[in-house]
Amino acid sequence: MGFTKKREDESDAFWEGLREFEESKSEHIRPQPPTATTVPVLITKEVECCQCGDEFVLTVSEQRFFYQKGLHLPKRCRACRALNKKNNRLST
Repeated sequence: MGFTKKREDESDAFWEGLREFEESKSEHIRPQPPTATTVPVLITKEVECCQCGDEFVLTVSEQRFFYQKGLHLPKRCRACRALNKKNNRLST
């Protein structure tokens, strides 16, 4: 009988330790970065093109498209993006 009692105590200690471990694990979980399903509050904004310096408007629908696809917001205006795309195609 003493042997059985010892096993029950060890089993309880094991499950108690496991429960404490699981609880402590949840306290140290880092917040996840935004994903394609989480989109921040969007507003239409003007952005300066990093290539030509012109200002261009980034609409809410454009921003939503980039976030949903998991892409970074554009730093270049449409004309500069088209020019870069054309130059990249010619160089390959």
